[in-house]
Amino acid sequence: MPKLIHALCLLLTAASAQAQTIQSFRDNTDIPVALSDSNYNRLVVKGDKIIQAHFPEGRMAIRNEEDGSLYVMLGSHEPFTLFLTTESGHHFSATVNAESSLGKTIEFVPQTAVPAHLTKAKVIPNQQVKPPMGDAIAHLMTSMINKDKSAGFDEKHHYGRVIRLQQGLMLTPKITYQGLQLNGEVMEIYNGGKLPLDLNEAWFADNDVKAVSLSLTTLAPKQTAYVYRVLEHAHG
Repeated sequence: MPKLIHALCLLLTAASAQAQTIQSFRDNTDIPVALSDSNYNRLVVKGDKIIQAHFPEGRMAIRNEEDGSLYVMLGSHEPFTLFLTTESGHHFSATVNAESSLGKTIEFVPQTAVPAHLTKAKVIPNQQVKPPMGDAIAHLMTSMINKDKSAGFDEKHHYGRVIRLQQGLMLTPKITYQGLQLNGEVMEIYNGGKLPLDLNEAWFADNDVKAVSLSLTTLAPKQTAYVYRVLEHAHG
């Protein structure tokens, strides 16, 4: 990690070499992001500041800038999930994949704009997650992806049940985690068809789902991936 941070600092002077990509997002959903595996990258949210970033230890080194952007140097070629929270209250995640390319700037653009006449203290974006709950969601999601035991959750394994979806997709519940406020779900998804299929996290979201992450965004024929969901207990 010290070597990564040192390399990141040395590369900050080469900002002009970056390519820029605009990526839209919706609160409490996951989006795919490809970052350079050998150059630094810059992450920025349009009109906002990134104030929190959660990711598995050792996967990347980051440096916060005064303008609210992040400079990022990847430390692994393995995909992982990065959870971001902004100053105005946006909360979303990105499935990060490494690629051999020049460094780039990723500008995240929220699909739901914050009304301009509201002050920061009064801004309440649609489906906003309060910071303590947002941290809990990020922690549970990271634990599920890393197959770690999450304290305060009862773990239950499931066998045999298969849900058939469109275009030959089959969804199999594997593990559920039950806590006081949140539940977690790990499901296996299999492409039984003859063509590659693009997955959409919106397929797995409903009113109680607070976060969705996919281990892969495209499934080749006969390929398996995993769907991770964090849900809030329904109150009735």
